[in-house]
Amino acid sequence: MATFLHSALPDSFKTGKNRKSQFILLSVILLLSFVHIRAVWGYPTLFWGDHGLWLNQVERFARGEGLYTDFVYHFPPVSIWIMGTLGKLFGTNLDAMWTWTALVYVVIMLLYWVYTSRLLEPGLRLGAVTSGMVLSAAYANILSAPLPLGMYTPSAPLGFLILLGTVLLVLDLMRHARPLNAAAIGFLCALLILTKQDFWMPALYLVLVSSVIAGRDGRANIVAIALLLGTFGVTIVAAGAVVVDSAGWDTLVGLVGGLHDVNYSIGRGLPSWQRIIAELVTLSLVGLGLGICIVSSRGFAFHRVRRWMVVLASTACLTAAIHIVMTYIVALNPVLAAGAEYTTPTQGFQSGAAVIDVGLLSRSVRFLASEIQIRIFPLLLPVAVFVLLWSRRNHLPKGKAHQVVLILLGLVITARLRRGFEYVEWYHFLLEIPIYVLAVQLIFFGRPREIKRGLNIGLACLTAIGLFSYWDMAPGFGTRTGELVTVETPKGTIHAFENEAKDYREISAALAQLDPSGTRPLLASGYSGPYNYYFDRKNPVAITLGFTFASMPPNRIIEDFKTASPAPILLRNSLLDSMVVPDYQLDPMRWGFDKIANPVFELEHHYFDRLISGCTRGTNIPSWSYGIFSLYDCASPDWSQDRGQDWGTN
Repeated sequence: MATFLHSALPDSFKTGKNRKSQFILLSVILLLSFVHIRAVWGYPTLFWGDHGLWLNQVERFARGEGLYTDFVYHFPPVSIWIMGTLGKLFGTNLDAMWTWTALVYVVIMLLYWVYTSRLLEPGLRLGAVTSGMVLSAAYANILSAPLPLGMYTPSAPLGFLILLGTVLLVLDLMRHARPLNAAAIGFLCALLILTKQDFWMPALYLVLVSSVIAGRDGRANIVAIALLLGTFGVTIVAAGAVVVDSAGWDTLVGLVGGLHDVNYSIGRGLPSWQRIIAELVTLSLVGLGLGICIVSSRGFAFHRVRRWMVVLASTACLTAAIHIVMTYIVALNPVLAAGAEYTTPTQGFQSGAAVIDVGLLSRSVRFLASEIQIRIFPLLLPVAVFVLLWSRRNHLPKGKAHQVVLILLGLVITARLRRGFEYVEWYHFLLEIPIYVLAVQLIFFGRPREIKRGLNIGLACLTAIGLFSYWDMAPGFGTRTGELVTVETPKGTIHAFENEAKDYREISAALAQLDPSGTRPLLASGYSGPYNYYFDRKNPVAITLGFTFASMPPNRIIEDFKTASPAPILLRNSLLDSMVVPDYQLDPMRWGFDKIANPVFELEHHYFDRLISGCTRGTNIPSWSYGIFSLYDCASPDWSQDRGQDWGTN
């Protein structure tokens, strides 16, 4: 243990024993990866959601349409360049696309194996890798498709793949400040900037840290710093020039805000009293759980940590009681008023319970449990570990291990800024688990064998939590959702909930009745891209996600629609008529976030109604889950009712 702490980056393959343990670990990683890929293959969740949207965007690029001109993608261009090019070469059907996203997933896990091996001694790697893989597999499904299928956008897994590779190079730079190593870090950090806005702060942090590391020997490493900053800047400028040349300067500037998306989503990670209290509950439970694992492994006698255990247990109980009581109180107001609307997520969760009974209280407890589950690694955790290590830095064992942990904790904090207090991302587990394990070893270095045993108990508990969360949140075989209904689409086979499968089949039949040839283009309200992809019909205009995020003015899009040939078909989803979203605004007098009408769809309705006014209703399709889908035939349009007025802002 002492040797390990004096070398933050041990060579994992020095002895035959290490080689054998690494081979076993690699086998476990490949086995778990294969099992997970097989279990989720064909389960993209809601067929007209985000997953289908990016598949359509990739397909439009593969067909030769212009990125940011003929269609919009909220993120920087690298993932579309990569996936779209693969689509050109190998096709854009589901099996082809999922093959590439599954490969990205496997490479991520292989890099996670290397990353864990760089930080942890052999006896802790299996627990860290297993818990990280299971938790990331579970939490990637929050508002998203499974990780091996590309999630809600391939920018997310591709971005983390690049981030993890960059971290490994930075760790190597700490041993040897090689100029080529520094250049590679600069290039990868530039790719992070060009992949997804979530990774901008981590990329800038790694550039800064790497510059400091490379310059620690003074002038001898001025070449390494110059190469790092040079490749970083040149790569970004070159990619920016490509975007400007194809889509204009305004598009490049607009990418900073996700092409209008940041206007509606920037507040998603803001704190509220409800979120802060849930964070404190979870942080206390994490600390208490670690203490129990250490005591149970005889790392310390209970009387030595009794005070801290009592403080953590008391904090957990007090904050949990506050959360339950406040949730109960907030829910009572609309419940007491018959017919009142539920204006907050908390009230919506509580709706349907009696005014004062055990049912309402149990819902409050379950609501807290769901809050704990989605932030099992709370935002406050890396901050607390960083403060604890920094305050004890003079009492830690000699060597560079604590410097490595502090640097990586800084990276973790920057990576947490995008999601904030909303929930923990899947890749946070992969990035953070080895860091926390090493941090605990540093703090309790006096009893290495017992602490190691306690950590393995804790990692086993994390794996159990991950398995439950996977069962609860993931789609597919062996989960709470169970086996779903098989649906054959022109792009391949998917598995969907029974109601969604019925919706798909009835819309498909209605489209075939209107256009048996399947050649007429389709435009759907809201998320048009998924319908275009899964029904294999082209979009007649330059939008994939409504008029709000279009690459050209709405009036221009409407004119393009009117002149499209052959005549297009309109599809409207009535669910969007009453769509509400949380109002992410700071308010010290409010417990949670209120709900407001979705401003994106308010604008969408106006312009979509202008198109509907010139077309003939084809059929209404009562949805089994989401209201009514309405088809409109624009084969013989009458645009005399369209006054062509603008409304709102774009």
